[in-house]
Amino acid sequence: MDKNMGLQFNMGKNLGLQLRMELADTAVETGLKIYSDDLCSQALAWLLVFGGGNSEVVYGKASGLFLYAQRRAKLYGGEVPEEDLIASIQEYYRTLVPDNPQSEQSKELYDNPPAWVWEFEERFEIGTSRPKRR
Repeated sequence: MDKNMGLQFNMGKNLGLQLRMELADTAVETGLKIYSDDLCSQALAWLLVFGGGNSEVVYGKASGLFLYAQRRAKLYGGEVPEEDLIASIQEYYRTLVPDNPQSEQSKELYDNPPAWVWEFEERFEIGTSRPKRR
């Protein structure tokens, strides 16, 4: 038995995260689209609005998507972001955050977001502190 095998086994979630990061990097570098631009845009808009303090963002089913989407949009600095993808992210973001984030409309959107948010969360098994779907 390889003595490094035990070390990898004990790394648990960190090993999975490392593998997802490598997959995202490889896919972007080779131009392979493992997720659609639309799904990447939804993921990053969701992340901006609901992703803070949610361990499922890092360790959950969608973590590979979040990593890939960030790299695909070139949001890690040192590169010019993908204009088309950024425009799409902004469109989804605007469906979640009104012009005045302090408004009553903002709270309503948070508690009862568009259907795509519920579908995204169900698909990737992401829980939030928000009330369940009405």
